[in-house]
Amino acid sequence: MKYLSTIPLIVFLDLISKIIVNKNISLNEKKEIIKNKIYLYNLKNKGIAMGFMKNKKNLIIKINVLFLVVIILNFIKIFRNSSNLLKLAFSFIIGGAFGNIIDRIKNNSVTDFIYIKIKKLPVFNIADLFIFLSIMLFLVEYVKNIDIFNFFKIRV
Repeated sequence: MKYLSTIPLIVFLDLISKIIVNKNISLNEKKEIIKNKIYLYNLKNKGIAMGFMKNKKNLIIKINVLFLVVIILNFIKIFRNSSNLLKLAFSFIIGGAFGNIIDRIKNNSVTDFIYIKIKKLPVFNIADLFIFLSIMLFLVEYVKNIDIFNFFKIRV
């Protein structure tokens, strides 16, 4: 049950952080948090993943909802027999997806505001962070379950 309660917490953190940014930082304004490293940068993303499919709101919402339904159905299917790590990964991706979908429906775009000055790193938000973390957890779970001897055809 604790994994399910993670979902609304992520949605809340994401949406409240976007409200705070929108009230305190003008559109396209950048505020330095850590000198030459981390900024708050209020951007509106009308597309997905770094602006791809810009200005196709209805199609993006349909794709996002379909993706979310597939993830939720898989989560329900595997919930009882899955590891805690996998449950956490599913909770993170569902919470992040809900946060961004709500923002897109409500505002016709997604507010991105965290900018870490590293080569080619996009501006992102709390929902994106949890989606990224979920992918990392899925990878850890996958690697954890690899039979390394069989994978490399090692005979012991």
